[in-house]
Amino acid sequence: FSKWQTSKALNKKKKEYEEEKKEQDIKMLEQEKLIARQQQQLLETELSAKSKELATLTLNVLAKEKTIESLKDSIYEKKRQGGITSKDMDLLLKQLESTKGDTEFWNMYQKNFDLIHEHFFRNLRERYPQLTPSDLKFCGLLRLNLSTKDISRLSGISEKSVEMARYRLRKKMGLDNTSLTEYIMKI
Repeated sequence: FSKWQTSKALNKKKKEYEEEKKEQDIKMLEQEKLIARQQQQLLETELSAKSKELATLTLNVLAKEKTIESLKDSIYEKKRQGGITSKDMDLLLKQLESTKGDTEFWNMYQKNFDLIHEHFFRNLRERYPQLTPSDLKFCGLLRLNLSTKDISRLSGISEKSVEMARYRLRKKMGLDNTSLTEYIMKI
């Protein structure tokens, strides 16, 4: 009777232990799900911040380019009026031109752009390994759905050159009647 009672008590304790373990496992799973949700929210917040940072960078560069163009126009006007020497003007224009196409900006831009747009540049390079770094930059600007005029300002090239770049890119990608911008947006 004593053995039976001990066995019964042991079985009861064993069942209680197993139920407790199941409850702990369920709580652990719930906590893991909660942690995963919090990590997802953190990633989404970070992605949103990076997206805003990228948009701000792009707008800042556009504003900078507009300012540079305005300064160049003013310098040319002063030269025409004779208020500035040719040597001074050339020096100023050289300094203004050196601020265009900042490689540090493009490196940070590409890194943030890639994070926001789910490895856009990596996917583009995998599909089209023949694309040059300038082609990739151009595709990034197209992905932002910028106008030809804005791309022209950001790239430091004429609008006609932007149109030619679009044509060459369409040719490299083998797109005939498809809109290049729409195709880039889908990648």
